[in-house]
Amino acid sequence: MVIATANGDIEATFNAEGHHIVAFILRNDLNQNDGQTMQRVQEILDRGGRDLLSAATFPDDIRSAQPATKPFHFIDIPFEQGGPPNPPLPGAPNVITKIAEFTHKLQAGTGTDKENVDALSWLIHLFGDIHQPLHCIERISQLHPGGDGGGNSFRLSGNAEEPSKTLGQLGKLSQRRPGERRARDHGDQFTRGIGCRSRKYECGKLGASELRVERG
Repeated sequence: MVIATANGDIEATFNAEGHHIVAFILRNDLNQNDGQTMQRVQEILDRGGRDLLSAATFPDDIRSAQPATKPFHFIDIPFEQGGPPNPPLPGAPNVITKIAEFTHKLQAGTGTDKENVDALSWLIHLFGDIHQPLHCIERISQLHPGGDGGGNSFRLSGNAEEPSKTLGQLGKLSQRRPGERRARDHGDQFTRGIGCRSRKYECGKLGASELRVERG
């Protein structure tokens, strides 16, 4: 999940930092528990002329130039109050099918250096994406009967010039006790504490600039 602002700076920074953390965790875990695999990972990176941190953000770096790759980053598993606990998975391509595909490419051992480093970069990145809640679900509600697109249709309003203040208020809201009704039962309208509402409603307290919850 990223927070996109009018100037776009937060989106890029948050995305990169999150995926860099995943890459560091991967490296540390492999160094401690499977040095041979880490050596192979480093060989693929070296042959492909890419370092670990660049690999972690490579799929986001190419997304604008290759829009067909956007569905690779997520899977919109439908969630509806009272709905089936195990709904059918959406069709390919999605983050689950692409992890399998890139894994098979590396296991086959027939790719070029460029193909191998790209496949590895995708895996490192997708391992991070699939652990982000809004990359794995879309909520069906009265406000979004066709689904909220993994949160993309749920818009927040706030002051883009003071993102830390806005995010701090969101954090306080999320920590309230259940009895304080931090969201309406039908979902998607945060109406207390920060004055933010969904896109069909006006925003109150935080100003006119828009913050948008979006998948990375």
